[in-house]
Amino acid sequence: PVAVMRLVAERAMELTGAGAAGVVVRDGEEAIFRVSVGFLAAWEGARTTLDSSLTGACLRTGEAQLSADAPHDERA
Repeated sequence: PVAVMRLVAERAMELTGAGAAGVVVRDGEEAIFRVSVGFLAAWEGARTTLDSSLTGACLRTGEAQLSADAPHDERA
C-alpha cells in the first residue's frame, strides 16, 4: 500500500539525512514515482523513461546511482 511506501521513504530520508526519497516502480521502459518526499515531492505520480534519469539507470542496471548535487543534476 502507498501508506507503507510513504513511511519507508520518509524514514529513509530521515535516517540518511537526504533531502528527498521515494519509491519508484518499473513499468516496461518507464519508471513511475509511486511515492516521493522531500524536494522530489512534486514528482509523485510522474513517469519517466528509463534512459533519461538516475532512477532509470538504477532500474536498468540494478546498481545504485549517486549524484553529489541531486537538486541540480539533470539526471536526478
